[in-house]
Amino acid sequence: MSPFWYTAVRALSHLPSLLVLLTGLVLTGVARRRLPGRSRALMYTGLGLLMVNIGLGVGVSVVLPAVVADQETGSLGFDVVPLFVVSNLISFLLQPVGLGLVIAAALTGRRTPGSVPPAGPRGWPPLPLGPAAPVAAGPNVVPGGLPPLPGPAHPAPGPISGPVRGPDR
Repeated sequence: MSPFWYTAVRALSHLPSLLVLLTGLVLTGVARRRLPGRSRALMYTGLGLLMVNIGLGVGVSVVLPAVVADQETGSLGFDVVPLFVVSNLISFLLQPVGLGLVIAAALTGRRTPGSVPPAGPRGWPPLPLGPAAPVAAGPNVVPGGLPPLPGPAHPAPGPISGPVRGPDR
């Protein structure tokens, strides 16, 4: 694989993570009023560290082909191993710290709305306490105020005609 394609593929592989982090920044900005200052600061800091980590990964993938090409020609007296060690150590620190800050921002207190009215028994809203509803009166009303049940929607089926079969064996 040529150095250009290696760099392009490595840089594009970080694009989905970068888009998720940018979406997180936008959503944090939109929820500005609902998030207290401490949660918002933790979220911005955590997302920023994760974005720096992605930038470091893209930067290493851009620099690496140039360092390897210069090392093959012998013009650069730089070893590739320290580049990997330093970048991996920084990434090793940035990833968990950034993710921890995002989790801390999610778990810190949010502003709660006003007091929620208590629920009635089994979660139903309490019944209004007022005068009872008037009881219906008339020729079609049975005792207790309920109307009679309607008749059947269709006639009952007739007797079954045809030969009687014996039990299956």
